[in-house]
Amino acid sequence: GRDHDRSEDGGHRKSTKLCTARFIPRKTPHHARKVTMIKKLLMDPARQVIERLGYDLTKKNYQGYGVDPYLDIQRIASRISYAVHNCFDIGANIGQTARIMEKYFPNASIYSFEPVEETFRKLDENISNSPRIRGFNMALSSSAGSAEIIQYSNSLVASLNAEAPYVVNYETEVTRAECQVGTVDRMIVELGIDAIDLLKIDTEGHDIEVLEGAADTLAASRCGFILVEFAALFSSASYKGTSLIDLGNLLDKTGYRFLCSYTDAIHLGDRPFQVSNALFLRKALVGEKPSAPEVV
Repeated sequence: GRDHDRSEDGGHRKSTKLCTARFIPRKTPHHARKVTMIKKLLMDPARQVIERLGYDLTKKNYQGYGVDPYLDIQRIASRISYAVHNCFDIGANIGQTARIMEKYFPNASIYSFEPVEETFRKLDENISNSPRIRGFNMALSSSAGSAEIIQYSNSLVASLNAEAPYVVNYETEVTRAECQVGTVDRMIVELGIDAIDLLKIDTEGHDIEVLEGAADTLAASRCGFILVEFAALFSSASYKGTSLIDLGNLLDKTGYRFLCSYTDAIHLGDRPFQVSNALFLRKALVGEKPSAPEVV
């Protein structure tokens, strides 16, 4: 407003300063419905544009289980008051999963294991500005030593297992190289950590062997969550060691409960199969009696 105002007698007087406080209406049920309606009106045009572009807009907290494993682990850990301090990323490739773990678990130290030397160099470069992530140029298996790593044109599918389902169907071997091999049990001692709160395993058909190398850790209940890849429901000659049943039987005996699965890809053709990950949780963290389900 103006600094001065004209009085009735033609003189000047100081104007009263305008009040800048906002009127905040009482939050009645009617007010809440009105706010919701306004938000909907503002969001609907944006939502329509997003949907026309082929996307779906969903708030993460309202997303159902079975979509994002790391979001699910974060939510479940919060529900059971379990802190995630140490993560093992086994089959790290160039650090894609390590960076996701870094985002979802801001207080965690992340240990990434990648056996292929060229791929490890890219991993090391990608995590160079992440002090909470440490890279190790090695494989993990059922016993320590050295082994032959089989490499393909797609660096994501390098494996110690020559019969991994994906490569048998879709890949041609490029080269082989010797790599250092350790075990989960040995690494947890060498690193001086008490437990692995999240053990992620993606080793293209070598996952059972990695779990066998974690036998002492699992038996001592020193692992919270396990996220492990599988390629089939039932074991067979083609999918030996890569089936959900094999993984479930092994982990059930060591005190872990299957929670959820996540499908990464479905491959069609003469021998169709899928690539998924299964999430397990240590039974003792929630007890034998299940809690009331969470509605999302």
